[in-house]
Amino acid sequence: MIVNITYLNASNGMFWYAIDKMKTINTNPTTVLVSPRLAPLVRRELPHFQVREISKVKAAYFIIFKKLLQRSSERVVAFTSHPLPFVRDQTIAFHDDYPFIGQIGRVKRALFILAAWTSGCRVGIVNRSLAIPFLTACGIGVDRIFFDSAFPAVDLREATPRSPIPGTPLRIGLVGTDSRKKNYHELFSATVALEHEREVRFELYGTDNEYVRELRADFPTINLTVVSSDDIGPIAFFDKIDYLVSVARAEGYGRPMGLAAALGVPLFLLRSPVFLEFFGEHAIFFDDGVALLRHIVDVRPPAVATAPRLAQAVPERSPFFA
Repeated sequence: MIVNITYLNASNGMFWYAIDKMKTINTNPTTVLVSPRLAPLVRRELPHFQVREISKVKAAYFIIFKKLLQRSSERVVAFTSHPLPFVRDQTIAFHDDYPFIGQIGRVKRALFILAAWTSGCRVGIVNRSLAIPFLTACGIGVDRIFFDSAFPAVDLREATPRSPIPGTPLRIGLVGTDSRKKNYHELFSATVALEHEREVRFELYGTDNEYVRELRADFPTINLTVVSSDDIGPIAFFDKIDYLVSVARAEGYGRPMGLAAALGVPLFLLRSPVFLEFFGEHAIFFDDGVALLRHIVDVRPPAVATAPRLAQAVPERSPFFA
């Protein structure tokens, strides 16, 4: 089996989703194609796998040579929406339609349709509300689409009991730093407009990158700390926060949010089809960042969720490798 994750440039949610799924493989010889930047993390998390550091272009050549010229029977799995045209026995992941929005997005969509049609690839999805309408509009039949949970592969027994008393200032957790679809500008603008910079502290789970530096430059009065997701697991991160917040409207799932909902961490989200699909009973929803932040600061809710906890079962072997 060949697993291609060269299109992942950062250790983001899609990266950890791929790692979780690969951990369910326990028999097949597997080669993981990955960028040199992420190779050390892959080797740390998957020490028994063959890891090959390679670029996107060279990975495509490698797979095409194997499948079309050598007629290899190896299956190909990609945890991004990048099927290779004419290559059979492919499985890809579709997370959300964010990459296909806008003028460049329309070009990407046309290339996606061509590659999906000529390859006949299977498509794994993490949500139904956005994924199925998009994929069927692209001509992909439902017989080629399957669902797999995005719940993180962690031991819930590692969690410690939470104190219901929130801190001062309030510790607001945010997850993800790799994309502007996280929409942190709206939340930080609301914080400044409401003059709540001293009432809240933001703990941002991800990596310190250009987007984070841009946020710091644009909002110098915001109390913002980056917690490295490469070094600290999500359960340890939850111990540092009172609430988990997202103001994104284009998420495909939100892996840490699913774990938070299972552990009793209060969730405050903006309304979106995907969040309502997964967390409709486990979160409090708002129409905009101002309403969300005003509620948190004025009410100071308990740091333990009163909503029912999310129950999840992780399959022994991911259907990506079926």
